[in-house]
Amino acid sequence: MYLKRLTAIKLTLFFILTLIGCGGGGGTGSTSVSGTGTVSVSLVDKPTYDYRAVYITIDEIKIHLGGDENSPNKWQSTNMPVSPITVNLLELVNGVREWLGLAELQAGYYNQMRLIIGKTPDDSLNILSQKHPHANYVVVDSSKIHELKVPGGEQTGEKIVGGFEIFENQTTELILDFDVEKSVVEAGKSGRWLLKTTIKVAD
Repeated sequence: MYLKRLTAIKLTLFFILTLIGCGGGGGTGSTSVSGTGTVSVSLVDKPTYDYRAVYITIDEIKIHLGGDENSPNKWQSTNMPVSPITVNLLELVNGVREWLGLAELQAGYYNQMRLIIGKTPDDSLNILSQKHPHANYVVVDSSKIHELKVPGGEQTGEKIVGGFEIFENQTTELILDFDVEKSVVEAGKSGRWLLKTTIKVAD
């Protein structure tokens, strides 16, 4: 009787260890490789009093799906409500956000996004009640407007610093934090103004 009980205990332990071994290969993450989730992307800005307005035009938000960065099949765009959209970054403070759309993604971790800066503004009016003279520009005062040149960003997109995780059947909300003070650069005495975007995923 004792030997039968001992044998039963050993068999029970064997099956438990076998089940643990079969289920423990998924890593430490809580995502499922078979399911999908949703990411919602919005834009905010750090306050600054250096300018009256800073306008940028956004064509796309792209998320890298892994693999070859040069392959167009390895990128997915969010479903923006309007494209292109021209926004005044200085209005996106104190809790105000600009929503940039949704995307359904495979559950997992993503470490690269890009913001595609546009060349053509939308049809809205600026703070001077005028049509946008440029796709990207800074308003210093009522009489001084400077176009912002985008070195390379119009072709390849501006890299957004910070990764994020998608969980199955859940929505991950991403807030992109634009830093105008670091992004708008007056290029010495050349008269040119540059947009060197500094964006990160907010904590």
